[in-house]
Amino acid sequence: MTRAEIEGLIAESIGELFDKDLFLLKEDVSERAITHKLAEYIQIRITNLNVDCEYNRDVTKGSGSPKAVNMLRRPTQAELKKAIDLEDIEQLLETSTYPDIIVHRRGSNDVNLLVIEVKKTKSSVNHEHDYQKLKAFTENTENNSYNFTHGIFILFETGCEHPKAPNLKWFSRGEEERTT
Repeated sequence: MTRAEIEGLIAESIGELFDKDLFLLKEDVSERAITHKLAEYIQIRITNLNVDCEYNRDVTKGSGSPKAVNMLRRPTQAELKKAIDLEDIEQLLETSTYPDIIVHRRGSNDVNLLVIEVKKTKSSVNHEHDYQKLKAFTENTENNSYNFTHGIFILFETGCEHPKAPNLKWFSRGEEERTT
């Protein structure tokens, strides 16, 4: 699936959310309710992959292993490894996490197409943590094997009568690409 196709289906899915579920945004309901509906609209458009909310398993590490990513950048990792003498430094560096929405094929990390983090404008939570998660999930390193092709941070305006179209930040290869 091309980047243009993904952008189109995300735009269509957000449009359907606005058409059918604007109430959720106007009333500032929970982020989980919003992401659930958005995931449904994405699934309608991508039938050959799975669309999951808050998926928290890494099947490559055995049954029941939580999804975890290393969110420290490489220079920081090297400095930490020099400063701390631990046999299993990777355990210290990994952060258990689960994205709001993922588009993937369950059962492996071979087809990880899209990872999405969502925030509401009324949320007091800093967005930087979500940006770091998206960078980690889209990079392909020995420490982060998920290698999602694309990541999106979506900021929905909530708690007002006429919510504006959301801001989207796109991520790929462990870096922020652009904002739309």
